[in-house]
Amino acid sequence: MSLNKLICPLCHQLGSKKVLRKLQPHFGEQVYLLCHNCDLVWTHPNGHLSVVSEVERYDQHKNDPTDNRYRAFLRPAVDAALPYISEGQSGIDFGCGPGPTLSVMLAELGYQVADFDPIYAPDSKLLTKKYDFVLCTETVEHFRDPKASWDQLMSLVKPAAPLVVMTQSRPPESGLKNWWYLNDPTHIALYSSNTMNWLAANYQKNIISFTPSTTIFI
Repeated sequence: MSLNKLICPLCHQLGSKKVLRKLQPHFGEQVYLLCHNCDLVWTHPNGHLSVVSEVERYDQHKNDPTDNRYRAFLRPAVDAALPYISEGQSGIDFGCGPGPTLSVMLAELGYQVADFDPIYAPDSKLLTKKYDFVLCTETVEHFRDPKASWDQLMSLVKPAAPLVVMTQSRPPESGLKNWWYLNDPTHIALYSSNTMNWLAANYQKNIISFTPSTTIFI
């Protein structure tokens, strides 16, 4: 199928262009495409890892709430959320991974945080509620179906509640080839500031803070 007939998995528009081919050691080739509409860079589904291989890679992560280095890595998401939430409010960590840590860090500060992960904590009942705040760290880049996953993520947020998303903001097209974030073959949906602005407009949200690693929607 020609690339201009491929539908962007986030905005569902036609006309993405190929911007990079990358050989992933031990996994094969991935083709990266750039959407002209929402500015998402996404990988062709033919290059997606199998679910088994994806989980095997996640299982190698050393996510541990007692690891101070891991806590320091997550701290920007906590610091970003704190000005917009009140003690006693309840939230959810969407994509908590194999070692839920944000919930531990925020519990120490007086907040209630549920842990959800489609692989490691797949309690679907948690997705039927709305929360005072939602945290999603290093997760959105793994979305195989970005539109469906963002629809789900946005549905969890109460009106005027913050959604804190941590993911690395991608460089311009010219800098993709040497971007370290592409060394992980599970990073298959890559967002620029333009993509975040598109998401805000599409879901009728405001971006109240943006850094190269963290975006806050309200």
